[in-house]
Amino acid sequence: MLVVCILLTASSAWGMDPRFELDPKALDKKVPSSAAPAARPSEKARHVSVQGTAYTIKPGDNLFKILMREYGLSNDEAEKLIPRFRDINHLGSGKNLQVGKTIQMPSLTKLRGETDVGERRGGKRKLLVRNDQPAASFHLDNGAREERGIRMEAVRKVWDSLLPAPPVASEPVDIRSDSYSLSLDPGRYPVFPAADGGKIVVDREGKIPPLVKSLIMSQDPKTRVIHENPANRRRFFSSLLAAAKFYSVEEDFRMDFGVDPKVTVLADYKIEKNADSLMRNDIVLLNVNDARRGLPPVLTGFLESKGFHAIDTYPVYREGRHGEQHRVFQVTARDPQTMADSLMKFLAVPYKVDHSVNLLGGNAGGISLMVRTDRYFERGGTPYVVSFFDGDPVQYTLMRLLEGGGYRVILLDARDDFRKVAEKFLTRLRLPGSFAMHNLWSQADSSYGIQMSGVMLQDGKSEGRVFLTDREIDPLVKDLLEYNDFRVVRE
Repeated sequence: MLVVCILLTASSAWGMDPRFELDPKALDKKVPSSAAPAARPSEKARHVSVQGTAYTIKPGDNLFKILMREYGLSNDEAEKLIPRFRDINHLGSGKNLQVGKTIQMPSLTKLRGETDVGERRGGKRKLLVRNDQPAASFHLDNGAREERGIRMEAVRKVWDSLLPAPPVASEPVDIRSDSYSLSLDPGRYPVFPAADGGKIVVDREGKIPPLVKSLIMSQDPKTRVIHENPANRRRFFSSLLAAAKFYSVEEDFRMDFGVDPKVTVLADYKIEKNADSLMRNDIVLLNVNDARRGLPPVLTGFLESKGFHAIDTYPVYREGRHGEQHRVFQVTARDPQTMADSLMKFLAVPYKVDHSVNLLGGNAGGISLMVRTDRYFERGGTPYVVSFFDGDPVQYTLMRLLEGGGYRVILLDARDDFRKVAEKFLTRLRLPGSFAMHNLWSQADSSYGIQMSGVMLQDGKSEGRVFLTDREIDPLVKDLLEYNDFRVVRE
């Protein structure tokens, strides 16, 4: 409920303050969204909104833009009237408008489908006389109200955590003077404290007329009014944070910890409450995107230790483990021979050590040439040989002969690191994958992620993934991996 009581005087000698010399018809106007301010309608636009005429579509036009500009509507009302506007002009459901096409601009009464311009979506505007006031008063009832519930309660909870303030800072607007009294229904127009000591009035439906807004701000310049609905969380919080007058607000913040592995934390907003926030390690990371999972406790605790307080407006934590679907094999060895043994173990390849094979086969006229191999295994009917090359030219020649005889040879050098060893195995085994810096999971649906160098493979026995790496995994990374269904195996 929004109530304004104005004291009227018959004296013509009294002059009104220019700040209040507003057209009473302004009470009929919608207040445009602060996120998409609409220009003041021209005289032609006002004429169009009442009488109706033709309009020629220009480059860059869309129905949303046309309705806001030509009729002076708010974001919400323009969006609601688009289907009706399409029906009147037989535009169909396509998004693009044909430049040069002429469309009809009906009156607002016709566009809203109402018979009385004094009605708005089923709610009637009435002039009421209050016997207990020596003044004229009017009551604006906007009909069906938007449901109040978890959304605004969640916003209030987040704001209290972000900016604790005494109860007086959230008291509803209630102005009393000799000339008028003005009050706003706190359920319909909630009030939030601002960082500079002011107040923020939330007009979720864009119903506060310009005259009332002017009266509020003239009484207290530190009171700001925002016209956003919390259903659009990102735009709502952007407006709320801008009106709060914090020292610094940065959108789409990204922060990395470590190099390889690297933990990345994403936040919709990074907030410094005052100039000392950085020095005092009191920085807030705020996430409002409910499409992404909230931060797990182990990560929020780590951020707290670094001076960052993380807040999720609508956190979605997992209720339980989905099962260890993925595996991370951590190779700790630094010599090629042990690395090769670890890889074959992780790949479930049974192998023989110091196995000899007959280079000439069984039909060599009684001649046998046995060649010793460091590691030997078969996979899919194909024989494989692993040889640790020490620079001996005879050994190199024999390996090339084995290659010509149908063996697949993996020749490892003493200087090979894990990347080289892994790439040689992948190439010879014809496994898809490469050694690179990988994202262990997509950050499209998560507020954090881990990047690490290694090889990512698909587990042939399940829908999980196998990640091979030689990087050191610290406790934080290990906890985050396990939280996301990765089982870490150290070799």
